[in-house]
Amino acid sequence: MTAKSLLAQGRGKVPVNGRKRESADALFAKQFPVLNAFMSELVDEEGKDRDVGKVTVFFDGGQVKASLSDPTNTASVYVSCDAVGDVWAALEAVLTSGDADWRAWQGGKAGKGKKRS
Repeated sequence: MTAKSLLAQGRGKVPVNGRKRESADALFAKQFPVLNAFMSELVDEEGKDRDVGKVTVFFDGGQVKASLSDPTNTASVYVSCDAVGDVWAALEAVLTSGDADWRAWQGGKAGKGKKRS
């Protein structure tokens, strides 16, 4: 099911409870808690407002690739997998590794192992 179809059904409208948006998919939130938080938390650990992270999944050279974009820190990190079903676990792993190669957008502030200032 696409995000567009979820929005059409009203399921993509997630309520904001002050600290984070409620996950539209409780099973996803349970299986991938750090990735879910990355895409839903509106406040960082220091209580500052943050823009939610975004995921882009695409096919390239026979592989499935995905990028995590962090608009608050103007940086992205990338993963490659052999199967679409492996993307979510790979993204969860990169967020929890502490060793992610965050790539700063032009004028950004990311670096290896850093995801949020």
